[in-house]
Amino acid sequence: MAGKAATLQLTSEVAWLNGSPALVVRDARAGAIYVTVTLDLLEVDGAARVAAVHLVRNPDKLPAALPAID
Repeated sequence: MAGKAATLQLTSEVAWLNGSPALVVRDARAGAIYVTVTLDLLEVDGAARVAAVHLVRNPDKLPAALPAID
């Protein structure tokens, strides 16, 4: 690889995506979403348990309506 690799300036925020808690990671320079990490929760004996973790990096599959970073 010639030259220096571009470094990312990532910021993160907690959000709700499709009714599930999530972490949204953005490229601070471009304002574009870099990845989302969503938890599917399941209630077991009155306590929330993580049933699945979803990481999405495909921009076509990322939710369009996400909170903006102030």
